[in-house]
Amino acid sequence: MVRKKTNFPTNLQAVLWSVNLAKIDFVRDRSYVIHQVLAYGTAAHLRWLFKKYPRATIRTEIKNHPQRIYSKPAFNFLQLILFPTTALNQRAYVKTLS
Repeated sequence: MVRKKTNFPTNLQAVLWSVNLAKIDFVRDRSYVIHQVLAYGTAAHLRWLFKKYPRATIRTEIKNHPQRIYSKPAFNFLQLILFPTTALNQRAYVKTLS
C-alpha cells in the first residue's frame, strides 16, 4: 500500500519539536501529532488539526493513548471540546496537579 504524503505546515515545527516534519507520517504518528497540537498548539494549529483528522479519530487517539503532557487549562479545553459528556481521568493527562 502506498501512502499519500501529507505535508505538514512549517509553523507546526514549534509544536512538533522532537521530530523533523519531513519524516512524520500522517497515519503512523497521529497520536503524537494530535496530543502535541492539543497540548501546545495555537488556534491556527487547532484549526489545521480538525481539518486533517476527523473528530472521531482525534477522540479515539485521546481516549486510547493518553499522554500526561497537558496543563490543567489545556486538559479542561480538551475535556470541554471533545468529551463534554464523558469524564476523562485527569491524572492520565495533566502533567502537574496541584
